[in-house]
This record gives sequence, structure tokens and C-alpha cells, in this order.
Amino acid sequence: STKCIRSSTMLDGCVLHNLQLQLSVTNFSSCVHADPSRLWLVSLCSLSCGFCQPLAPRWVALAQALAHTARVATYDTSAAPDRERDAARRAPAGATSGSQRLDGVTSPERPDESEHESGQESEAGPSDESDGDEHPPLPPLLPTELSSVLAVPAIVALVPANESMHIVHFRGPRELRPLVRWATQLMPSRVRRIGAEHALHLVEEVDAPLAPSTRAPRPWLLAFLNKSMEAPTPPVLAALSVDYEKELLIGEVRLHAEADASARELARICGVTELPAVVALGAVVSEVPLQPIARFASWPTYRRLRAFIEDEVLHR
Repeated sequence: STKCIRSSTMLDGCVLHNLQLQLSVTNFSSCVHADPSRLWLVSLCSLSCGFCQPLAPRWVALAQALAHTARVATYDTSAAPDRERDAARRAPAGATSGSQRLDGVTSPERPDESEHESGQESEAGPSDESDGDEHPPLPPLLPTELSSVLAVPAIVALVPANESMHIVHFRGPRELRPLVRWATQLMPSRVRRIGAEHALHLVEEVDAPLAPSTRAPRPWLLAFLNKSMEAPTPPVLAALSVDYEKELLIGEVRLHAEADASARELARICGVTELPAVVALGAVVSEVPLQPIARFASWPTYRRLRAFIEDEVLHR
């Protein structure tokens, strides 16, 4: 099977095309449950559907915009090889194919199977493969996680929640900006926001209740941003905070026009002179001054920050 490289593991059986994972009823569980900590965005469509086709280039653009930060996937509801193979095998000679709605989803039409299930032969005679053999039940067209989808095209998000996933349906316009905004709001994040009046205190104390006493304190990665407190966390930081939850603390310091003086003092201690800036701090130890150990000197993309974390923070 084709393998797709993800941030820390490989998703077996997931075909990658135009930065999108290609899902089906046969590989859905193995792919999605292999990466349950990430947000999954799934476009359910039929390649032959005139309503679905205009979404395709926007979905490619969404996959590019959220590369490495969310799992963007397509689920072709017309691609049901087991059903098509059985339909072709069981159909009377000269039968024509069409379409019908199955559980609310357009799918290839197949002949009535009740006669075969009862052991009777069709008008075309017995199966060419084996006389009298009953065919096994056909697999469902959609996995149980997508059972709330009643028609296509449809866009859903699978959001991690308490070691499981819940489904959220997209109801807005199928345009890139609304899709990115919607995905960003749903993205899981372990980022600590540090920009209130006790910024220095937060950096020094927030690790205490989060790290068990048997585990060494974690280093910090602080991102200094020119954003208000109401702005969403950048997807790159959210994704990295999930990837490195056990090894690293990630915080964002909002240095907007009304930022608190303590946030600006923290920026001064870390040697921040322009924004955006990313600084790594050693693990916080009581009564030891904050010590920057490395500064990131490039535009903060996922790949660059990941390399910086691996080389300059965790394994220096």
C-alpha cells in the first residue's frame, strides 16, 4: 500500500494526491484512527457529481494552506470497488448501470440481491463463479463515523475529543477563506497564551501542575506575535503543540498595541526586536532566571520550526 509521511508516524494504506489523503470505506478507520490527535477535514463527493466538481480545486488549495497542520482528505462515494465488482458479477446480461440513493448518498446502482440471498437464481442463471454459493454481505458505503452524512457533496470535520472524535458539519460557503477560518477554530491546540498581566509568572509556574514530579521539566518554545488576544492560535503552533505535547511547552505572547507591560518585559528578556519571533527557553527551574537557549531566525513554517525544535531545543 502507498504510505503517506505525517509529522511523526506513517499512515498505512492512505494514498496521497495533491496533498490530500484519499479515503474509502476500506481504509478509513486505519488512517483516521492512526492519527487521532489531529483535526481531519473530509470532503465527501462523487467524481461524477456536477455539484461536487467545482469544490475540487478549492479543496486542493485548502490542503496546501493547511499542509502539516490538519489532515485534509477526500472520500469518493462513487468509489466502492466491492459493490461494483459484486454488481457486475450478479447483474443480468445486458443490464445497464445507473445511480440510486443509498442511505442518502449517491452510489452505483446494483440489482436486487434478495433472490441471491435466499439461494434462488436470477433470470440470467446461476453465478459463473460457483453454483449455489451465497455472496457475503456487502460492506456499508460509509463508515460509522460518517453515518450522519445524508447527501453529497458534504464537508465534515472530525475533531479530537477525549480520546475519541466527534463530527462537525460545515454549513458555510465552499470557499477557501471560510474553510480555513472554520478549520482553524476547530483545530486542537495545547498552546499556552501568555499575554495577560502575569506573563512572567505564567512562564515560570505553568509547567508545575502539568509535569509529573517523576518527569523532568520541559523546555519552552515561545512565539511572539503581533496579534490581539481574540485572534485564533496560528495553525502551525497548534499542530506543533500536539506533536510535542510530552516533550515541549509552547506558548504565544501577544504583543499587540495594548499588550501588558509584563509581556513586553518578557520580550525584552528574550531579546525580541522584531515580530514574529520564536525563542526557546530552557526548562524552568525555581529561583533560576529565564534563560533563552536558542532563537529561531527564519519565517516560522511547520517544517522549519520542527527542524529547529529537534536540532536546537530537544537534542542540543
